[in-house]
Amino acid sequence: MKELLERKTFSIPMGLPVSFDQAIEKGHAAVALGNLARGELVEAVKKVLLPALRRAIEEASRAPAPELSERHAAQIGGFQAVKKHLLDGPARSPFQRAATANPEELRTAVLLDAAEDVTGWVYNDRHGIGYSIPYD
Repeated sequence: MKELLERKTFSIPMGLPVSFDQAIEKGHAAVALGNLARGELVEAVKKVLLPALRRAIEEASRAPAPELSERHAAQIGGFQAVKKHLLDGPARSPFQRAATANPEELRTAVLLDAAEDVTGWVYNDRHGIGYSIPYD
C-alpha cells in the first residue's frame, strides 16, 4: 500500500524524492500531502482498501458459537430476593413472583411476560439463579 501511495503521490514531476520518508526529511512534506489529497488518488486508495476492510470487518463481526445449556426451574433452589419492584404471577416465568432490582427491570419483566414471541423468561438475581452470559 505504501508503494502504491508513493507511486501515485510522486507521479507529478516536481523534483520530489519518490519516498515519503525522503520527502519529509528534505522538507517537501506539504507538497507530498497535497498530492495525497488528489481525488484520483483517494479513489485509487478506496478501490484497493475497501475490499480488504470489508473482509476484515465481516471476520471481526462473526460471533463465536454460543455455549448453551438447559436448566429447569425444578433444579434451581429457593433464595430470598429483595421485595421491591415486584411482578406477581408472571405468565411466562417458572416463578410465582419476580422481584426486580429497579423500575427499569420491572418494566422489562412486564414486557417479556406480555410478548407473544417469548416462551419463557426468568429474572436472574445475581445471588439466586446464577445464570451468566460471558462477553468481552
